[in-house]
Amino acid sequence: MDCFLESFTTPTLQIDINGELQQKTVRSAQRYLSGKEVFSNIFDEAQLSVFKELLPYWAGFRKTYSPPDDPNKKPVTKYQKMLKKRMESIDNYVIPPNEFQLPSIPEGAIAAFTFSLSDGVKLRHSDTASDISH
Repeated sequence: MDCFLESFTTPTLQIDINGELQQKTVRSAQRYLSGKEVFSNIFDEAQLSVFKELLPYWAGFRKTYSPPDDPNKKPVTKYQKMLKKRMESIDNYVIPPNEFQLPSIPEGAIAAFTFSLSDGVKLRHSDTASDISH
């Protein structure tokens, strides 16, 4: 369900309703919690307002959902997968060597090197005629 309803910010389950309906729902919940109201339909109006937006997500969820083999095992969320992948990359980090070899320079070439984090040190191939004219 994480790809349908779980948010990375707290609270993890969020719905988007207008401010007036939100205030009305909060007041209903407060009345219910204080014992002034005994109706359990606190969220019915909010539910109806977002139902048509949630319905396609529910249909998508039902299509892609397959019950786990072990019903007692909780499924892994997308967020947990991301954290696990990050932890594996930290655990498997290889410290780069302190010394490195420069690539050999072909005879007659002007020694010009480039360096990038992705490619490391490389010989920059340049046309000697264009280098002289600049």
